[in-house]
Amino acid sequence: MHSYNSLKRLAHNVALPAMFVDLDLFDANVHALAKICRATGKTWRPATKSIRVPALLKRLQKIAGETQKGWMCFSIFEASYLYAQNAQGFDDLLIAYPLSTESEYEEAFKLLEKGCNFHLMIDSAAHVANLSSFLSKKLANDKRNLHFQVCIDVDMSWRPLGLLHLGVHRSPIRSLPKFKEVFSEAQKSDFVLLTGVMGYEAQIAGLPDHNRFNRWQNPIKALIRLCSKKHVLRWRAEIVGFLETYKARLRFFNGGGTGSFEFAAHDPSLSEITSGSGPLQSQLFDYYRETTAQKVLRPALFFALPVCRIPDSKRVTLKSGGFIASGEVGPDRSPFLYRPEVGKLTSGEGAGEVQTPVQVPDSSQYKLGDPFFFRPAKAGEIAEHFNHYVLYRDEKVEESVPTYRGLGLNFF
Repeated sequence: MHSYNSLKRLAHNVALPAMFVDLDLFDANVHALAKICRATGKTWRPATKSIRVPALLKRLQKIAGETQKGWMCFSIFEASYLYAQNAQGFDDLLIAYPLSTESEYEEAFKLLEKGCNFHLMIDSAAHVANLSSFLSKKLANDKRNLHFQVCIDVDMSWRPLGLLHLGVHRSPIRSLPKFKEVFSEAQKSDFVLLTGVMGYEAQIAGLPDHNRFNRWQNPIKALIRLCSKKHVLRWRAEIVGFLETYKARLRFFNGGGTGSFEFAAHDPSLSEITSGSGPLQSQLFDYYRETTAQKVLRPALFFALPVCRIPDSKRVTLKSGGFIASGEVGPDRSPFLYRPEVGKLTSGEGAGEVQTPVQVPDSSQYKLGDPFFFRPAKAGEIAEHFNHYVLYRDEKVEESVPTYRGLGLNFF
C-alpha cells in the first residue's frame, strides 16, 4: 500500500478531484485472473460495466491474450459503440440484460445489418416472441436470412424448500421444464438463433461473507454460499445434460463473477467466466473470505479529493464526495479512505454530495488543496462521475484516458 506522502506526490500536478489507476496492480490482477482461466481451460468474458474505460478494456485484452474472449455489455447502445471500435478487438458481444424498448430493438437491428457478432439475453417466451415479431416486420420484403443470436439467462438462486429466495430477482427460469419451454420457443422461431446460456450465481459472487460491518451475518452468509454452490453445480449440470440430449451445440455457457471466479472456473458445465471488477479490485471485494478476490487481487483504483476548508482542529472538509455505491443500503457502500490511519468520515455527514468532512488527528498538518484518497465500494458506476482516469506506474503519471462519460457516452 502506498504511503500518504507518495500518493500526495503523485497527485501534485493533477487537477482534483481525480480517479487514479495503478497500472502495476491492474496488470497483475489481469494476469492472476487469466492464469486461473488457463489452468481450468476456460475463457474470460469481462463485464464492461465494471470498467467503463475503453483504454483499460483494451489493456485488459492485450494482457489476457487468448484467454479473453468476447465482452459482456450492459447496454445494446454500449455494444454499438464498442463494435464501432471493432478494429481494436471489440467483437463477440453479449448484452447482459434483455431488450424491452423499440429504440433498443432498432439499435440491435442496425448492429445485425452491420454484421456484428452479438448475443441478446432472453429468459421468457415473451422475449422470443417480441424479437421474432420485430425482425419479421423488418424483413417483410427482404430476402436476407437474418436472425438475432440469443442467450438464455437461467436463474441460479437457491430456493430451499421453495420457501426462501436466496439470490437476485431476474430470470424466471428456475426449473428444467421452464428452461425447456424457452428453449423450445427459441428453436421454433425463424428469427432467433440460440447460441448460449448464462447461469450467474449472484448469491455466491455478490454475497460478501467477511464483512466488517455486519459480522454477525457472516456465518449465515458463508453457509448460504456453501449450500448455493452445491445447488448451482447440480442445476448447471442438469441444463448441460438436457442440451446434450437434444444435441444442441451452443457456443458458450457463461457464469461466474469476481466474487466467485475460482469456483466458477472449476465448474465443468461452464465454458467461460465473467469478471469485471477483478482487474480494479474495488472495496466490496475485500469482504469475501478465502476467494480469488481476497487471496490474489489487489486494489488498483482510488480517487482523490482536495481539502477546501479547515473548520476546526480535528476536521478538514474536502471538495466533492458522495459516490455511494448501488445495492442494499449499508455502510459498506460508502467509499473509504485508502489510508485509514489518516482519518475517517464523520458519522453525521458521511460522504457528502458536494463536500466531504473528514475527522483527522490534527488538521494543522494539512493545508488547502492537499489531497485525501479513497477507494470506491464498486468499480464501474463511479466512472460516471469522472471524465478521465489518471493511469500511473511507480508513482509517475503515464497518461490520462477518457471514461465513457469523458467521451460523451451515457448508456443508462
